[in-house]
Amino acid sequence: MTTYWFYRITINVTKFRSTGKEEVEHTMTENRVLQQCRHPFMTELRYSFTTPDRLCFVMEYVNGGELYFHLSREHFFSEERTRFYAAEITLALGYLHGQNVVYRDLKLENLLLDKDGHIKIADFGLCKEEMYYGAFTKTFCGTPEYLAPEVLLDNDYGRAVDWWGLGVVMYEMLCGRLPFYSTEHEILFELILQENVEFPSRLSCEAQDILSKLLIKDPTKRLGGGPGDALEVMKHQFFFLVDWDRLTGVRHNVPGVESMVHSTTMIVTLTIGNERRNTDWTLTDDVRDTTERGRTKKHEVGPNTTEHVPQRPH
Repeated sequence: MTTYWFYRITINVTKFRSTGKEEVEHTMTENRVLQQCRHPFMTELRYSFTTPDRLCFVMEYVNGGELYFHLSREHFFSEERTRFYAAEITLALGYLHGQNVVYRDLKLENLLLDKDGHIKIADFGLCKEEMYYGAFTKTFCGTPEYLAPEVLLDNDYGRAVDWWGLGVVMYEMLCGRLPFYSTEHEILFELILQENVEFPSRLSCEAQDILSKLLIKDPTKRLGGGPGDALEVMKHQFFFLVDWDRLTGVRHNVPGVESMVHSTTMIVTLTIGNERRNTDWTLTDDVRDTTERGRTKKHEVGPNTTEHVPQRPH
């Protein structure tokens, strides 16, 4: 019997003479984080190697699709299903924080599902290392719709930005839309800084409460913003039914999902400068075009992509 192994291969082409210093640093940070961190709900680095102008990542094959794609089709998830995904994300973020790493780019596009429907956080290029409790940084980076208020205000920020990101992602899953949105970034940033969050009446009191506490604009008062970090989130009533001790060790069935579609495709992601291209390869190495998701994805902003960075509110 022939055994096939599938990998998601990310080839990051870093042409050192033309690529900005920050982009190279982010690539090296991603490599270090992937080398040092292992968690069931994070994509796993199998191999990495370099050429004179490239750093290549060979990742585990994760074929359940992006959470972004599934939510686009279903519009919103049940509270039970959202609780399941959010619990797995919380454990992964808590693990990263325990390794003194802040993720800084939590969004639906970076949340993959494995063949059994479990969360796999991907893309660690914007991680910040040496971020123990009480440590701060000031780099303006992330995805506009998910930026925490303290980032927009150009204040020092810490690990609490990841819990804001969890709040935004959970809001999207439960409500089918972003908590704050505008096509104009200046207006979007004002909404994030000034507007209160509104909820559909169908949400339970527990769901509304955890969203309200994760989306508190003051990071020192935000759920998860204290020294307890992930434990503060895990103790919230919304997660009352979650058996945290068993969650990472037992492959639970995903609520509301019978099965994930299995695929025999190898996905090769080429990152050239700031441009990322996806190509699918079948077992026979035939190339076929990838299809668009049907919705415009959100781009990232960072110190090496100043052309995408709008003016922040004063």
